[in-house]
Amino acid sequence: MQLSKIKVMNWKKKNFDFVPGKLNYCFRQNGYGKTSLLDAIRYGLTGSLPGYLVDGAAVEVMEASSGLDIYRARTGESTSCRLGGPEGKKVTEKALNKALVDVSGISLENLKLLSSGDVFSRMKPDDFLSLLSEFIPEQLTYETIISYISGFTEEMDTMLGFYLPVDGTFGIQTIDECAAAMTDARRGLKANLTQNKQFLATLKTGEVTRTLEQIESELIDIQVAERMAKESEKKQKDYEMMEAKQKKQEAQIKEREAWKETHPAKKPDPASLDGWKRERMEKDAARKKAVEGHATADAAIKNLERTMRYLDFPTCVISTKLACTTDKSGAKSEVSEALEKNRKLVKQYEDDIKACEARIAEINKAIDGYHVEEKKYNMYQRVENELKTLKEALVTLPEKPEAGDGTDTAERKKKLEEEKELVTASIHRKKLEAMNQSLESDITVYTALIDAFADKGPVKTGIIDYYVKEFEQACNTYSAKAEGFEISFVPEDGVKVYAKTPAAAEPVYYTGLSSGEKLFVSFLVLDMLNQLTGMRMAFIDNLEQLDRRTLEYAHSILTSEEFMESYDHIFVCGVDNQDITEVFAGDDAVQLYAK
Repeated sequence: MQLSKIKVMNWKKKNFDFVPGKLNYCFRQNGYGKTSLLDAIRYGLTGSLPGYLVDGAAVEVMEASSGLDIYRARTGESTSCRLGGPEGKKVTEKALNKALVDVSGISLENLKLLSSGDVFSRMKPDDFLSLLSEFIPEQLTYETIISYISGFTEEMDTMLGFYLPVDGTFGIQTIDECAAAMTDARRGLKANLTQNKQFLATLKTGEVTRTLEQIESELIDIQVAERMAKESEKKQKDYEMMEAKQKKQEAQIKEREAWKETHPAKKPDPASLDGWKRERMEKDAARKKAVEGHATADAAIKNLERTMRYLDFPTCVISTKLACTTDKSGAKSEVSEALEKNRKLVKQYEDDIKACEARIAEINKAIDGYHVEEKKYNMYQRVENELKTLKEALVTLPEKPEAGDGTDTAERKKKLEEEKELVTASIHRKKLEAMNQSLESDITVYTALIDAFADKGPVKTGIIDYYVKEFEQACNTYSAKAEGFEISFVPEDGVKVYAKTPAAAEPVYYTGLSSGEKLFVSFLVLDMLNQLTGMRMAFIDNLEQLDRRTLEYAHSILTSEEFMESYDHIFVCGVDNQDITEVFAGDDAVQLYAK
């Protein structure tokens, strides 16, 4: 990844703006910001922050071939990201990192790791082993893997064939995937085993003397007997119900027959009723006519009596001042006759009305008597019909059923169920014990394979022992140019880095090296990792920790044609002491300084 621009703004109050070259040197006094510059470049490329607080700073990095222009700005505890420089499109940090990974072809994790200046001071042997494992080429085969497992059995072969490709080649990551899958499978088997053991603890125990078939046969006999007893009981209840119904019907028949004897009834003649009704209508019409005649005669009497009074007056009817001299005797005679006649009529009408009303009362009484007799007769007929229905629907009793066996089978059935439960538990126990034995056997095989595939197991150890020599040889490609230095990788709780140095003829573990020796060894190991990942940028800081001779070795390696062809950019920082100034003088490098 070739960069065409790096601009650092307000990083610890320092600003840098330059076009990086192949070699980029920053040799200045302490406190100048050399390490801060490298921290800023790492932040711009990966978003990784140093251990100190960064606020109000920004970094812009531009890639030459793709034109990718990334910009990160730090405010408070958050990072703002843009594509296209400070005025470009605002994006998420995830999107910006993806664009960078797509252009570089290197994962963000490896970019962060390989650009770090203190990778080994923080990396434990097992971490280093995990890192190296990523770069073991895919040349592993099934036969190679099982050759590392001592005591490999047919059971292991059968089981491993489900998880590991039997044909073809694969990478070491397949070993981890295989181990993870087998671990999950073993976890499931252990869970089943635990569940089976818990279930076994709940199973009833005891002596078994009969087979399940014998017990179930006897239970079937009891069930048949119980069913027959229930049917007999039902028949008995049905018979008792019918018998009770018959007795009730017979009692009802007797009750109605007795009632008929004490309540005889004859059907009344409807013609008499019709005659009475006609006569009542006639009498009612006559009464009405008499009432009307009585009212007419009564009104005539009142008028005649008033006329009679007027005839007795001595004055004129027209004016009371005039005396009446007319002879009224003839008129009085006529009025008196008329009064007598109407009074006789009134008496006759009154007699007719009384006679009609008396006869109507007699007729009503006769009709009421008819209805009483009719009601009695209807009641008699209803009872007779009910009696007929009861006799026709009289229940016919079947043959009385025989009494069922009263033997109580509940206790016998309970004992058989208990015996069946015991036999069933025994059968389950045998099956579960056989299953558990198979599970334990499979778990043992899984455990042996998982242990063999563990980081410290024989499979990975064997693979690492083989390939670590290749890594070691790649690391020592440049150490040969440094007299007295030789690096060795030792598989021990992972992979430990040892080094021979001019000061120590025997290999010394990395943590026991001097600061300058650590720096030089880290430089060589990081170069080896850079070559594996394709990382084409190298970061070297604190060169002042190297003695003059090691510094010359480092300069010889850095400026060699082979080394420089492996990188697009090499960033070197250190205090500008006399040794550094003299050793690195005259190199065609971009000198980095703050603006």
